[in-house]
Amino acid sequence: DDDEVKIHRQYYMNKFRLCISTGEFEEGGRELKKHLKATEKFDKQLFIKNSFYLQYFCIYFGNGDYQNALNSLNDWMSLMSGSVERKDLQSLSRVLNLIIHYELGNTMLLESLLRSTYRYLNKANRLSEFERKMMNFIREAGKPHSKREMQNILETLKQDFEELSRQPSYGVFDLFDIIAWLESKINGKTFAEVAKERYLSQSLALASRTKL
Repeated sequence: DDDEVKIHRQYYMNKFRLCISTGEFEEGGRELKKHLKATEKFDKQLFIKNSFYLQYFCIYFGNGDYQNALNSLNDWMSLMSGSVERKDLQSLSRVLNLIIHYELGNTMLLESLLRSTYRYLNKANRLSEFERKMMNFIREAGKPHSKREMQNILETLKQDFEELSRQPSYGVFDLFDIIAWLESKINGKTFAEVAKERYLSQSLALASRTKL
């Protein structure tokens, strides 16, 4: 039983990682259903879902299933609430919480979430440039703006994040493709479409450099 659980965990963590990085969220969604069904037979002491919650979030989010994405994120945040490790992940979870409520159109709730997120990050004494810019965007997005003004705000934030993503200290961009999310808002495409396009573009660029 222990070996079966280990094999299952290793396979699905790699499968989900592949689907997320390539933008193949529909396939990821199908695999997620198989995974969840298979875990029903496992001993709950042997199989713990903790390490999967962020992947669940990404797959649900990529399929536009924001409610299940929020549920997975809440599970992840509850898990980390008492943890002193990986403060960067705790901060990321709060940023993703802002994004998911933005997608769900929870305008009234976002105001209080912004305050609590700022208090948490400020108390942790680690309000990074990434977090500050993200919170400023959510705050601005809640104000009345013309379509053109909103477009400019999104494009500016995307440019800022592209610069930050080149810095080794910002590993957050490897965990969730926020740039793809911003680009989807700018171009009126789905997050999955943009994530897939970005993966293909990066793969072609890498192949071209390898040939040289």
